[in-house]
Amino acid sequence: MRTRWKTIAHVVKARATSGEVVVGSVHGLPPLLAEGMEVALVPPALKAPRFLTVSRTGASDGISQLISFEGVDTLSAAKELVGRTILARAGELPHGIEAIGRDALVGARVEDLALGYLGVIEEILIGRGQDVFVLAAADCKRLIPVRGEFFKGRSNDGSIILDLPEGSILTEGE
Repeated sequence: MRTRWKTIAHVVKARATSGEVVVGSVHGLPPLLAEGMEVALVPPALKAPRFLTVSRTGASDGISQLISFEGVDTLSAAKELVGRTILARAGELPHGIEAIGRDALVGARVEDLALGYLGVIEEILIGRGQDVFVLAAADCKRLIPVRGEFFKGRSNDGSIILDLPEGSILTEGE
């Protein structure tokens, strides 16, 4: 049977001379990396391993996580991982995690703490630097950057609650 992989994070930055990296969760997922987990990194690098094993997990703020990989023990080796996407075997992830993520977010209501209702997620554009929610509102479309620090939780009705800085919403058609 063929192994199914799920995108769970991306490497944001190299953090220490010992090879630690900061990884950011994607698609609304919580941090999922655990010690001993073997992951795939894409796109594969020509002179670097495609598969790595998590040797240690560190501090997490619920969106990003400090990680050490076996064999990545220098700052230069850690820098080689920056910008790459981390995939995990779907069967090794917690039960029900498949219901969370990009596909589950499409159709969700989005609200801002200051502005209130912004629209419904129509699409998620996947970018190199960050993802973008495309929201459908009554009379326009809104583009909102997906950043962990903007996410404040989910309401009782499942709406995504954000605290967006001024100027972060691009509106088309208003």
